[in-house]
Amino acid sequence: PGGGGEPGFARAPAGERSPAADRREPGFARAPAGERSPALTDAAKVIASLGVGVLWFAGLAGAIDEKLNLLNFIALPITFGIGVDYATNIYQRKRLEPASDIADCLRTTGGAVALCSLTTIIGYSSLLVAHNQALNSFGMLADLGELACLAAALLALPAFLRVRELAREPAEVLLREAS
Repeated sequence: PGGGGEPGFARAPAGERSPAADRREPGFARAPAGERSPALTDAAKVIASLGVGVLWFAGLAGAIDEKLNLLNFIALPITFGIGVDYATNIYQRKRLEPASDIADCLRTTGGAVALCSLTTIIGYSSLLVAHNQALNSFGMLADLGELACLAAALLALPAFLRVRELAREPAEVLLREAS
């Protein structure tokens, strides 16, 4: 009827969103005017964890005087992917079980994330014994990125989430825990 678009769906007048558009986008939810989108807030927490991991990675690389070059540069995008992946796994567990505290999330998901990281670290560490300096350098930076992002996902993100939990609890609950 409205031309173009998906068959069976009429176009909404200019500037309006059709109800059909909401049906085509499962999970689509708009935040009320003046409020942040929950999806953006969730993503910001994961990206912040990535930022912490990358900063720690850069600090560790600088501390051991490991220079970035064309051959070991590939460790950066790998570190970014790992940083998002590990933090997403931890955050999603917390999001799916809002009644549990972050310590429960770490007990259930933290071990799986750490084991995944361990297997990756073992693989990268095999490059540390290579006679080729380029492979050795890549292995070192990849290991540093892995360790930094794992620490950010298992330490920094849960600490931030716990502080947020405590800030939301009523004062009397905090007083009861302290005594």
